[in-house]
Amino acid sequence: MVKEPKEPKRLGKILKSAPIDPTTAYREKVRKELELAFSRVASEANEGSVKPDVTTCDPVRAAASVESTMSKKIGWSNGIKKAKYRSVVFNLNDLEYPDLRRKVLLGQIKPEVLVSMSGVEMASQKRQPGARSASALFINCRLGAPTSQ
Repeated sequence: MVKEPKEPKRLGKILKSAPIDPTTAYREKVRKELELAFSRVASEANEGSVKPDVTTCDPVRAAASVESTMSKKIGWSNGIKKAKYRSVVFNLNDLEYPDLRRKVLLGQIKPEVLVSMSGVEMASQKRQPGARSASALFINCRLGAPTSQ
């Protein structure tokens, strides 16, 4: 006695697919941007003592760690929260900040700390004084305080 294959059960006449989650697509995009940033670190590390350390680190794992921390700490990126996502991704992709990328990849800056850093804190050491003075000037202009130039 041969059993005939059963037809799959249908929900009504139309099979419905699961809705596409917009957060998943955005998180994947952020993760790919971070992977690209971290993959540049090996070519940027021209110091002899740093090069071996950098080549053993996994840029994919670092990107996943930073992105998942951003998702946990910041939440779904809409409105104001999206600005923080963009700030972190922009600063890690910025060619002026190779030290930031390297430190995050090597674990010297933890993802939890990175997510809570301001743009000025993410700036390279040589750019921080200029960034601080620019932000102070912006704050003074917003408050209507006199500026000294």
